Amino acid sequence: MGIRHVSWGLLAVMAGCGLNESEPFEVISLDEPPPPIVGGSLALTADGRLAVAGDADRDLVFALELESGVVTRRLALERGDEPGRLVEDFDGRMHVVLRGGGAVLSFDPRASDDAPQRVRVCDAPRGLDVDLEHVYVACASGEVLRAARAPALDFAPWQKLRAGLMDLVVSEGRVYVSHGRSASVFVLSSEGEIERELRAPSAGAGVVYAPTTAIRMRRGAGGVWLLHQRARVGLEPQPTTAYAGNFRGECGESSVATVIARVEPERIHLGAAVVDGQPSADFDTHDGRRFAVVSPSAIGGGRAQRTQRVQTLEQDRCWRPVEQRESDGQPVAVAVTRDGQVVTFSREPAAFEIDGREVRLDEPSRRDTGHDLFHVARSGVSCASCHFDGAEDGHTWSFVGPARRTRALRGGFAEGTRFHADGDVPSLHEVLRRQFPTEAEIYLDDERVDAVAGWLSALPVRRTSGELDVAHGAEIFERLACGSCHEGAAGSNGQLVTLGDVRRTVPRLVELEDRDPFLADGRASTLDDVFDVAVDDGHGRVRELARRDREALLAFLRAR
Repeated sequence: MGIRHVSWGLLAVMAGCGLNESEPFEVISLDEPPPPIVGGSLALTADGRLAVAGDADRDLVFALELESGVVTRRLALERGDEPGRLVEDFDGRMHVVLRGGGAVLSFDPRASDDAPQRVRVCDAPRGLDVDLEHVYVACASGEVLRAARAPALDFAPWQKLRAGLMDLVVSEGRVYVSHGRSASVFVLSSEGEIERELRAPSAGAGVVYAPTTAIRMRRGAGGVWLLHQRARVGLEPQPTTAYAGNFRGECGESSVATVIARVEPERIHLGAAVVDGQPSADFDTHDGRRFAVVSPSAIGGGRAQRTQRVQTLEQDRCWRPVEQRESDGQPVAVAVTRDGQVVTFSREPAAFEIDGREVRLDEPSRRDTGHDLFHVARSGVSCASCHFDGAEDGHTWSFVGPARRTRALRGGFAEGTRFHADGDVPSLHEVLRRQFPTEAEIYLDDERVDAVAGWLSALPVRRTSGELDVAHGAEIFERLACGSCHEGAAGSNGQLVTLGDVRRTVPRLVELEDRDPFLADGRASTLDDVFDVAVDDGHGRVRELARRDREALLAFLRAR
């Protein structure tokens, strides 16, 4: 995990780096860049003795004794495993989803000589929970798997839902599974039958917000809780000054808001936004009234002090902080003990905090400038607000001018790529300078934008489609010369093409299993619809294919 590049410059204000106007700002690009922040990688044992955390940046799992602050277990995983959700079963074993490793790791956090069990589940496991008899896993591809807890985990398909699943919680005999981009929740019976799909409601009157990314679900006092984003709906000015704009919602939120909502078997309640809330990664509650929320996105002030927050919130009309602490680290996960103590895990530097008492772990730094800038939030908005996990939120923005759907970022950028749907921005440098003008004047020089571009280009495409036979579809893709525009790993040459009477940039063909709606303005509800809605000659040829050939092409595209 070496450093690819280090340089120095002057910085007037850089949120989150801990520097003032006269200090140099180190630009670091790692050979193996850290993954995007997804949070939720912390659990407390039922006896209240241990906190267990997954460190996705270093592929490690730690067990910490809360009273003494001593690390009792340190498990080194395989490179790229990215430990995520954790849950303790009723025998005291801890289960950990390996987001990048396609597996579940199980171990006894109290026994240092216990050999962890690693079980393959699916390409992209996400949610994880247990009941008295089973362990459940939700996969990004849409599968829900289940395994009996003893004697050894043997997962089998249990239900097939829509691709893009994010989290899973078991509560009072039901299994709740969240869908990431739509902020919806599937409610399953104990037998695996789909009772209903609940959609988080829109909010607002003068300023209307639609639900977007479901980040985290928790089972706690008061039932099941959902942490999600919602994004502004309605006509926006052409974004020539900033994505955040000058409008505010009823809780003071900008164009994207962090929301906490309660989920019942029949509905998702209208959630309140977090006042001035930055994009959040995790939350927890011990009483259903107060919530601890961590925001790893640094925000700027008059000087460059670190302002990454750990907040305790209460709801009035909005979720308002009753207690707030600026963290010395970058908190990505939180849990609350039965007596109300707030425990957090920080990714950089690697550390636990127990009600403000820090336990620093002796692990190498994973600081990366591109990663930092992607998660910096100004005016309540960071790149990660709309591109959670480096992907996209499925939202179509209405501007004066062409509508613009949030674009996917994974898979790299072709040389010469133009940005925005109509290709009106020639480079990533111009995107960031145009949409974040204050920051551009201060620190978004070529070197730092290069660091962001380098970090983004290193984000791998998530494979979620499983073992599909796509050879025939690949042949059709080649025969129709689709690769003349959709070339390379990202499936785009980044250039402008004419579609009917409109000039658009060639869209990227990555992670299509979970990218609906399609086309730059979101006109196509499904990938199949693209070939009926698009009017240019190249796409029109797909309409002439036999149905089985068209399905093979769709299978190939989804499996890219």
